[in-house]
Amino acid sequence: MPSFYVNVRDTFFREPPIQTTSFANRTVIITGANTGLGFAACELLIPLHVFKIILAVRSSQKGHDAVKTLRAQFPTSSVRLQVEKLDMGSHKSCLEFTDRMKLEPRLDALILNAGIWPVIFKMTEGNEESITTNVISTALLAFLLHPLLSTSARRYDCNTHITIVSSTLSATAKFKESRVAEGEIFKTLNDEKTSDLGDRYQVTKLLEIFIVRILANLSPFERSGVIVNANAPGYVNPPPPFPFRVPPHSTDHYSSFCRFTNSSLQLEKQNAIINFLSNHIARKVEVGARTLVFGASAPAETHGRFVPDCEIREVYGMGWGVEGEKLQARVWDELRVILEGIKKRVCEV
Repeated sequence: MPSFYVNVRDTFFREPPIQTTSFANRTVIITGANTGLGFAACELLIPLHVFKIILAVRSSQKGHDAVKTLRAQFPTSSVRLQVEKLDMGSHKSCLEFTDRMKLEPRLDALILNAGIWPVIFKMTEGNEESITTNVISTALLAFLLHPLLSTSARRYDCNTHITIVSSTLSATAKFKESRVAEGEIFKTLNDEKTSDLGDRYQVTKLLEIFIVRILANLSPFERSGVIVNANAPGYVNPPPPFPFRVPPHSTDHYSSFCRFTNSSLQLEKQNAIINFLSNHIARKVEVGARTLVFGASAPAETHGRFVPDCEIREVYGMGWGVEGEKLQARVWDELRVILEGIKKRVCEV
């Protein structure tokens, strides 16, 4: 299997290159920026002379704590660090965040990093929680902010970027919920009886790649000036939580196990397999974060493409070839209705 070979090769024998592209005068939004990959991306951007980083975070206090840490690490930097509240589990929060971003004089890059790995089934905003967070809210923000990035591209005669943090695990998605009648995919994903949470994270990462390809098709770079791509940081330490052990089905335990932001939080009691992977195989989070910075500064040929480890690659698994295009079209037929139910004409970019 190509995806297995690529994962083994990258983990043991390769790492993404150190990024050196200047971000001078540029403003970058990072979702989930207070910890994990998002925070590491902030650490990489500051030495690249970024003008402003907008830390879009669920907890304002944690965002301000992250700013204090960054200020201590880079005491001589003139970077502007701005904390903005954003709950990816709330459509209202996404819309309010976007309205605030309209007041920004310039937006150059949107790094959509925040996501969760579900271990128990929970509904949020009418959809299974990881579908809401990883797919619908991610797509909503990409479509809502795309016009603002396009305006900056024209006004300042530069390329702007939207990069979504996906995963090479997308190639392993079985996505059995897609084997249903037309118009029934999201309904099946949202049915606890027909949902496979063991496969759900991989599915959401595949759907994120679909979002990138769809948005790129709807808005060619030559017209908008916005480069849209999907990056993949690889397996990093601390890793995203892997549900080898399913926690008790109670609300009290839920926040301890399920509120994740990509590489930040882990299951409270990791088993020996995860500890071994984290300590002996996983990349350092800084190494993985290089892919986020690359995605936010990548050349035009990455538009609509998957760029794990800072290079263009084909999408394997259920996103591959003609069948992948057909599945993508089916997903988009349903996702567009969901998005336009949240905000009318949001998909017109």
